[in-house]
Amino acid sequence: MTINENLSAFNNKRIVDFEEEISSLDFVYRIRVDYDDEEQDFEALLQKFCNDPKAAEAKELIIGAWNEIDEGTESLEIVNFLTRNKDKLPKLEYLFLGDITYEECEMSWINQCDVSPLLAAFPQLKHFQVRGGNDLSLGSLHHEALETLIVETGGMNRQILNEITNAKLPKLKHLELWLGNENYGWSGTLEDLQPFLSRDHFPNLTYLGLKNSEISDEIAKALNDASILDGLEVLDLSMGTLGDEGAQALLANPKIAQLKSLNLSHHYISDEVSAKLSELPCQVDLSDQEEEDEYGRYVEVGE
Repeated sequence: MTINENLSAFNNKRIVDFEEEISSLDFVYRIRVDYDDEEQDFEALLQKFCNDPKAAEAKELIIGAWNEIDEGTESLEIVNFLTRNKDKLPKLEYLFLGDITYEECEMSWINQCDVSPLLAAFPQLKHFQVRGGNDLSLGSLHHEALETLIVETGGMNRQILNEITNAKLPKLKHLELWLGNENYGWSGTLEDLQPFLSRDHFPNLTYLGLKNSEISDEIAKALNDASILDGLEVLDLSMGTLGDEGAQALLANPKIAQLKSLNLSHHYISDEVSAKLSELPCQVDLSDQEEEDEYGRYVEVGE
């Protein structure tokens, strides 16, 4: 599966594509250009948005497809532009960099950059989301207000994992990492994920998503008696390759029953074991059951 649709809602508001002006702040505006129209100028459109007087009241912004997504340094130019124009967006709290479908650019081809200047420029951000792992860096991440961090890749470099491990995010409640597979850039190990299984790093976390992973079984087994489960409301291992081995480890883990929600959608679990999971006292999502073929199992989004 690939990402075939743009977001339709963000922060519980409907998304519209920005064209000429900000008509109402009841909407969230997405800045994007048509991927096959070379005449459109992304930065000019972004400039028009920032120059609109109502931008000073905007709390949300989505960056969609820009020119030359899979080559060049335009993502860096976008980051630099927003950083320079931070005073025109003084109330920005929700930012998504890369609402891009596969028709616009496959996720594994999206060129990103060091996005840490954005987080430094907008200290009031509560939600930061980025799609695409090529050349992505979070830098030395220290943010006092951030509550949600979502990093979507078809293959996550271990450098990103280390940057998040070393981050200082005292208010973080929602951490969602799309880990991917090694064919598209995954270079981490289970050892690199161990810090995310401890509550020492992110004591206020209520949602942990280690998604889209080719080592879902190993992650499930490593969660045995993991302190992160204490106080966690949602565990999300969806989009990956979870099979009976990992599912049995979850069933044997008494802390799993304390969750409110367990998301295992897109999985390789047998009907027999799925039936046992369905008996857990928490809400369990077992949709999108896959069958392993002669070449093995696949994460939901790689390329």
